[in-house]
Amino acid sequence: SIQPSPPSPCPHHAFCPHHTQKALDNSTRIAPNTVSLTLNLQSSNTMVFRVLSHYVPLYNMLVLSIGATLFFGSFSTTQATLSTIHKDVGYYSLALLYLTFALGNLIAPLVETLLGAKTSLIVGSVPYVLFVLSAGVPWESVSRIVLLVFGATLGLAASLFWVSQGDFIVRNARHPSSLKSPRLGLFSGIFFSIFSLNGLVGNLLNGVMSTAQFPKWLLFSILALVALLGVVLLLFLIPVSSIPPPPPEEQHHVQSPIAPSPHSDSNLSHSQLSPQASPVSSDWTSTLSSNSIFDLPNNEIRSTPCAPTCCRPLSKAFTRSLSSLVRLFFDRRMLLFTPISFYSGASLGFFQGNLPPLFGEKWLPWVMAVFSLCSGINAIIVGKLSDRIGKRIMMCYTFFVHFIALVLTFSIPHLQPFSFFWTMALCGCGDDSLNTMAYSYLGSYFRTAEGFALFKLVQSIGSGLSFFGGSLLVNHFHVIQWIMIGLWLIS
Repeated sequence: SIQPSPPSPCPHHAFCPHHTQKALDNSTRIAPNTVSLTLNLQSSNTMVFRVLSHYVPLYNMLVLSIGATLFFGSFSTTQATLSTIHKDVGYYSLALLYLTFALGNLIAPLVETLLGAKTSLIVGSVPYVLFVLSAGVPWESVSRIVLLVFGATLGLAASLFWVSQGDFIVRNARHPSSLKSPRLGLFSGIFFSIFSLNGLVGNLLNGVMSTAQFPKWLLFSILALVALLGVVLLLFLIPVSSIPPPPPEEQHHVQSPIAPSPHSDSNLSHSQLSPQASPVSSDWTSTLSSNSIFDLPNNEIRSTPCAPTCCRPLSKAFTRSLSSLVRLFFDRRMLLFTPISFYSGASLGFFQGNLPPLFGEKWLPWVMAVFSLCSGINAIIVGKLSDRIGKRIMMCYTFFVHFIALVLTFSIPHLQPFSFFWTMALCGCGDDSLNTMAYSYLGSYFRTAEGFALFKLVQSIGSGLSFFGGSLLVNHFHVIQWIMIGLWLIS
């Protein structure tokens, strides 16, 4: 009999649907338990990654906010106490603090790049504890020198903390897990909502310790311990690079980390965005490690512009950092944002420096408590709404609230004491709303570290001039009111 010849092999075996399906059937038939175990492991890992990637950024915001509230509450209490214990030295120490704070913003982006956001936050917060301790030095001659030295040191450290704080918020908000729904406004609102409670913490500590009549060294020692607790909390922050990305099946729903959200109010063209960003890129950490959210004229996106290497000494890195700040300052968007930054600082000085003397000692604690409470409630609402309905609308709302608050200040001499409360309630709403919206815009348009450095630099100048001008025009309050309305109109 004639044996049938074997079938000829398929010339396209690798691409033949029949052979491919047969191979898949065989693999399933050979090891069904292996496939089932793999699916179970993937399912459990997906659940763990989903929990970690979605809640760790929020955890970071809560830890950062509570820690900052504790050591800033201690600092504000020390600041108020120094004005009575060391009237002359306390004034010069605080003036030196704000001067070095403004100058420190020029080098803060470089230091933050070298140390990283978490380390910079810790390094920038430790001098707050040292400043509080220095206020309690018992020897009068030594305490003057110590206060001046630590006042200057704290100014530099504060600039590093605030630049790193803005950078850290933006990096957590721009983590791929946060981009299914925009969270930049929400995270900014959470921080300023909790941070506004430092006024309540400071006033509570000040009232309790004044009533108990503690000796000076014990008073500042307790304040230093509270500040130290806030610094210790920062040790539990989780770096953004350690947060796992969302599961693969969710990544196709995630927007690009540098693409504007539907409510970003950005008119930038696609050519201005980073060409290397991909919504499903597995190299998400490299995107987050860049300090650039949008292209700037020098087109340096993926590399850190001011990080020194073995071929670039620190002096050249510092020069490059300054030149990058100068270029960013003359960016059209930053030039338009500069009046807003200046008004933000001037309004802070007006609300917390020029208005409080009008209330008297009897009403001052209660009025400032209303200010802090309204600040906290409004900040988180504005932050969430800015993510939902857009930053432009909420910025208009913020300036509308500021205008009503400025107009109501004219009623303070005539409708006491009720005018104290409704005026400061609106001032509180406007103050933290403006800070929240400023962070939301800066995180969308600029390199985070450099953008926040310039914002804090201009804001500190506005605050300093507001405090200084208020002391010169203390008997001409109506002049200060009209100056603030003029600054509001320009902004």
